[in-house]
Formats: sequence, C-alpha cells, structure tokens
Amino acid sequence: GPNHVIQMINGGSGAYFVVFNKTGNALTNVTYLDNYMGFSGGGGDPIVLYDEAADRWLMSEFANGGNVLHVAISTSPDPLGNWYTYTYNATNFPDYPKYSIWNDAYIVTTNENVSAVYALNRAQMLAGSSGTAQRFSVPSFGTIGFQAATPVSLNGTTSPPSGTPGM
Repeated sequence: GPNHVIQMINGGSGAYFVVFNKTGNALTNVTYLDNYMGFSGGGGDPIVLYDEAADRWLMSEFANGGNVLHVAISTSPDPLGNWYTYTYNATNFPDYPKYSIWNDAYIVTTNENVSAVYALNRAQMLAGSSGTAQRFSVPSFGTIGFQAATPVSLNGTTSPPSGTPGM
C-alpha cells in the first residue's frame, strides 16, 4: 500500500503476519491471522493483497479443519485499524488458494481435485455486509494432477471496460 507493507508466511499453527511502514520498521509483533481476526483455527497458505482502487487490504488463509477459507478486508487503508471478517465454505478442501482483485469481485482459485473458481462479492465485503460467493469450476487440465488455475488481478485504479468478466 502507499504507507505500509504486510508480510505473511506459513507458521506451525497457520499463517502469521507483520505490518511494516515503508522505511522497514515493524509496526506489529508477529501475529497469527486467526488470533488477530477472531477466526477459529487457521491452517495456512496465506494471501495478502492491497486493493488500490478501494484503498484497502485483503488477508486470507484456509482453516485447519473443514473446507473453509478465512478472509479479512480492512475498513480503511490503515492495516492497523479495523477489519471485516468473512468465512467461506468450499465444496472440497480449498488447497493452494490464489486471489485476485477485479472491479466487482475478489476472485479465488483453488485446487479441489478440480480447478475451482470463487467470485466473492467485493462491494459487499468492502461495505462490511454479509459476503456472498459464487462457485464455478474449470474443465480438467488433462494430464496433470494439480488442478489450480491462477486468476488475473487488476493493478492500478483504472477499471476494465464495463461488463468485462473476471479472468
């Protein structure tokens, strides 16, 4: 972001993070995402993104039980402030989640024995409303066992032409 950097890595009990200012000074201690956000049982595979158009942060990891993704959206550009939290249930274990920012959705791809794609309603999440999701799947990649697509993310503040689907 314009004033902060968030580093997230896998730990022994899920994903943890540290917030830094742009001069490299740590502004937080090492903190487990599930503890900080009030989730139950973080499992890892952390993702952190800065949504330039919304001037907000997204952090996520999968849960250590069930088929659950934990997602948090900052309420402001300051990652030291408040966060909205969401829990999304996947059809199968959402391994290797990859996130992207699109103008109307946060797109998540996972390896669930098929390549699953989730569109999380970005406007609802930014407003702190109940977050809804739609799930799609991509046809099998054929000869490879690992079935995970990688979504395309918007960078900058210019939206794609109206009606352009997420990729």
